[in-house]
Amino acid sequence: MSEFPSGNRKPVPGTLGRRLLVVAVAAGIFYVSHQPSLPSIPLFPHQDKLFHFGEFFLFGLVLFWNRDMFPEKGRLPGVILTGFAYSILDEVHQSFVPGRDCSVGDFLADSAGVLLAVLLARKILLRRLARCRDHEA
Repeated sequence: MSEFPSGNRKPVPGTLGRRLLVVAVAAGIFYVSHQPSLPSIPLFPHQDKLFHFGEFFLFGLVLFWNRDMFPEKGRLPGVILTGFAYSILDEVHQSFVPGRDCSVGDFLADSAGVLLAVLLARKILLRRLARCRDHEA
């Protein structure tokens, strides 16, 4: 499925807004990660992993929405690897913030969020495409 109108190499409308959303979510993750401590009410052990999962789930969805940034044959791996790479950078960044640390557990929660978001978004997209084909037939 091409992201460009047939015969035209200009990006589809809305591309700039989608790209800015990737930057905004990445900047939001950076901002939160740069805080020495975050106010939260402890509800259960390791609840921070749920927060990590959630923010990177959102990042994975936004990356999937912008999958046309990657070569057509490597879109899903590109989206997933970009999410994983940003997760690593986020954890390294936190190691320089007083009161924060670099954690393999956080990286795993981040990566799980990206992976689940991409797999769910892909499944939803494939179902929608199948329904469209069924209506055309």
